[in-house]
Amino acid sequence: MKFNLATILAATLTATVAAVPTSEGMKITTRALEWAVDGSHANFIDLWKEDGLNRWRWQYAGATCDDFKNSLEVPDGGGNNYHCFDEDDKSFFEVNQVVGVAGDSTMIASVKRVTRQPCCDLGLPDWGMDRCLQGSPDRDADQQCN
Repeated sequence: MKFNLATILAATLTATVAAVPTSEGMKITTRALEWAVDGSHANFIDLWKEDGLNRWRWQYAGATCDDFKNSLEVPDGGGNNYHCFDEDDKSFFEVNQVVGVAGDSTMIASVKRVTRQPCCDLGLPDWGMDRCLQGSPDRDADQQCN
């Protein structure tokens, strides 16, 4: 089967035009607001290795366990072995996430989607603050926390 240059260019142009985002696709950027829960708060508690993954523990208030679970699962498709529990009148959730920048950023972003907290208010260690600021769409506002 032979193709001439005009056929190849036409096919390339068609594929490029088809890849242009539609107005429906551009609404994805505003979808994150759907997970925000007014008055919610989360605080990083601990991180350890479990089954080759990072196991994150967060304390939370003002939102439900499902709010955090849905925020993590829907946009990022991440996390497994999600578990919520109450201890001493405090609510916690734990979840496994891949090790590294991608997993860290996914986890932190999912919590921020629910709480709308700045990075400095999440109780993250220094390495977590770096990950949070790297993935923050409002980096300047987050840096003003210092």
